[in-house]
Amino acid sequence: MTPSGRPSRSPTSSEGVAGLAAFALVGSAPVILAVADHALSGDRSTARLDSARAWLTIHHGAMLATIYLVVGALLVSAGLGLR
Repeated sequence: MTPSGRPSRSPTSSEGVAGLAAFALVGSAPVILAVADHALSGDRSTARLDSARAWLTIHHGAMLATIYLVVGALLVSAGLGLR
């Protein structure tokens, strides 16, 4: 049941396949983009990838803290029945 009292609707198999495909595409996008960049730009892509790696290395703590705070807030709101 939904919060409004209506019965919840299960996704159809085509919606499930579309959702799975979207999830796989979004998850694979960084790898696909890095490989395509290297294939198209050759050695010039190395500088961009090194720069991205340096930025991620410097900021990984802040990114993880943000993700943990958002997930924690969602869990607390679900536990309190606010969601």
